[in-house]
Amino acid sequence: MAGLELGEHATVLAQVERASKRTMRNRRGTILEVRITDGHRPLTCTFFNQAWRERELLPGRRGLFAGKVNAFRGNLQLLNPEYQLLDEDSDESTVEDFAKN
Repeated sequence: MAGLELGEHATVLAQVERASKRTMRNRRGTILEVRITDGHRPLTCTFFNQAWRERELLPGRRGLFAGKVNAFRGNLQLLNPEYQLLDEDSDESTVEDFAKN
């Protein structure tokens, strides 16, 4: 994730560190913020009105996360990224298949 640049579309292999849900201040709905890391640098995945994703984006889960890189309050983030969680026995072909799509 060290080479990520603002505005680019990127796919990263990362592990979920934590997930937190909060209500929006000025409108109805929720924001789910999921902090992921590649072991060196954190990245936030932000989902609007998709609180149900908190049940599958549990700390320790690894996956591929894809979307446009943005910044919010000085931190890099992906807004409503696509993702595919990996099983413990996933191999590199799963990573390559996801990256092609």
